[in-house]
Amino acid sequence: MYLINTDYNTLEVRPEEIWKSLGWKNQKVSEELKEKTESIIDKAKHLIKPKSVLLTGDLVKTEDSLSFYGIELGGKTIKNFLETSGSAALMAVTLGIEIDREIKRLERTDLTSALLLDACASLLVEALCDKVSDDLALEMKEENLYTTERFSPGYSDLPLELQPKLLNLLDTQRKLGLTTTSTNLLIPRKSVTAFIGIMDKPREIRSSRCNNCILKGKCKYGICYHET
Repeated sequence: MYLINTDYNTLEVRPEEIWKSLGWKNQKVSEELKEKTESIIDKAKHLIKPKSVLLTGDLVKTEDSLSFYGIELGGKTIKNFLETSGSAALMAVTLGIEIDREIKRLERTDLTSALLLDACASLLVEALCDKVSDDLALEMKEENLYTTERFSPGYSDLPLELQPKLLNLLDTQRKLGLTTTSTNLLIPRKSVTAFIGIMDKPREIRSSRCNNCILKGKCKYGICYHET
């Protein structure tokens, strides 16, 4: 099943979320920064062109491997994460290239605005992921199925080297204008690919990415960190 949606133009982000992502800890914020942040949010909303594509299918499991549409998903963590899932959804989302270009332009002329816009865009792409995930969960609920959280290449030991194969499977260059560099970074930069497990029974506790990670207890961040 393919789902393609380009109607995600109601994404929201608050100034406080942007400041917090940049290290703000409830310090007093100047009126100038408040106004600049609001202006940046308005700019971002005009620049982004949110698009998504999603493909569902069965997971093929053996004792030693896990694959999706013939693509083997390496690493132990994704196997644990999808242990109770008989099928999965692969999603790709992007905000488009224009916001990338504006961030690069501002880096040469107004570094503060560039930092604010970059943080804003990162939050907006996560909001887009949430909306796609929520839409999938609602659709699966109608079939008495349940979904997990998202799990992206680059989390724990799921290799980034999967990105070209996943993008090819979803035909993202044609559908979304989404490609990858020779080092497997996504272009446009404010883009995400992720797997979502689909189950016939809900988990008693929705495990976080950290709970399924082989680095649990060793990671200095305490979260699964990836660049957006």
